[in-house]
Amino acid sequence: MLKNIFFFALSATDLMDLYKIIKDKYNVIWIVYYKDVYEYLKKQNIPNVYFLDPSLKLFSYNNIFVKIIKHLLNLLKIKFKNKKFYKELKDLENKYHPEIIFTDTSQFLADYKTRSVKVNTKHSVCYKKYFLNEINFKFDYILLPGEYHKERIKKIYNLEDINKKFKVVGNIKVSQFLKKTNFNRNEFINSMGLDSNKINVLFAPSWDAHENDLFGRPRFLPKKYGDQYSVLKKLAEKINILDCNFIVKLHHLSHFHLKNNVFKNLDDNNKCFVFKSGAYHDISSSDDIFRVSDVIITNTSGVASTGVFLNKKLIFINPRNSYDWDFSDIEKNLRPGFICDSFDEIIEAVKNYIDKNDPFIDKRKNFVKKVFANANEDANLKIAELIPKIIS
Repeated sequence: MLKNIFFFALSATDLMDLYKIIKDKYNVIWIVYYKDVYEYLKKQNIPNVYFLDPSLKLFSYNNIFVKIIKHLLNLLKIKFKNKKFYKELKDLENKYHPEIIFTDTSQFLADYKTRSVKVNTKHSVCYKKYFLNEINFKFDYILLPGEYHKERIKKIYNLEDINKKFKVVGNIKVSQFLKKTNFNRNEFINSMGLDSNKINVLFAPSWDAHENDLFGRPRFLPKKYGDQYSVLKKLAEKINILDCNFIVKLHHLSHFHLKNNVFKNLDDNNKCFVFKSGAYHDISSSDDIFRVSDVIITNTSGVASTGVFLNKKLIFINPRNSYDWDFSDIEKNLRPGFICDSFDEIIEAVKNYIDKNDPFIDKRKNFVKKVFANANEDANLKIAELIPKIIS
């Protein structure tokens, strides 16, 4: 009889390759908390998929009273736990008695008490307090992308030995790009309604690098830039003038911005494309967006490290002034690309990449060597080898 393993998943992609490797050796039960992720997995005919809704029923209403409450809670940074959500999760655990709960995120399971071994694969290698977060010590195992992160954790927390809890296996995000595929670049670009002969400039910011707006919601551009929707429109126009395609891929926690008309107008432009597939969560075509991008504009997002791995030309928008680089997983001096503090600098950086020699080729190579362990090996195979040792 196969032993049970839970996948508590933020997206449908990050744990998928591991699933394909171990599904014949273990009975994998998927537990997801975004409806679009659930629907995507069901369409892929994945068995044993459960959807648990973590939101409070009160907040599902969309009237002005609820909006005011949400706004005040955001300002005060108050969060409520849904007891029903955790009860349903516990019921599933009691039903299946999983040996391991794998997760690609942290917050939901950090304080969740379980007899199962909690293993956090993480879903990104970003420029923020993520692998360095204290919350990681609440898991049995944290899987690291390389020795760089391990040594940084030891240094920040003044620890001698972290070998038992922190395991260097590589990174599942970049491992997805090691697979042989029948991907057709021109065909995919044409499917977005773009000209496959043009350079593709991707704008893909994280959700928490900049200041929040008046309603406590995350901005995708720094506050000092002014009205970010107008600036985004202007950015698209400038990039189109440079005879490039412009692609926008917001973080799923910023998807509410897509309701603004500027995104519809951009999408109607035959030189622009706004990524909305999978209701804003990463799916297989998310990887394809990175494959076809030539220049990537981002901030502290894991999109940057993925782009470096893929040898893409990077433009970094500096985060807010209060950003704490001392506790960032990756140091600020390890940004192999143009670092910008203004709109004009972003445009100048794009021009430099188009018109001049790329000055960051060696720095990108050194970044990959420094940050990723065994970058050309599939981290999922390493994780699969680790499972019997964990449950023995």
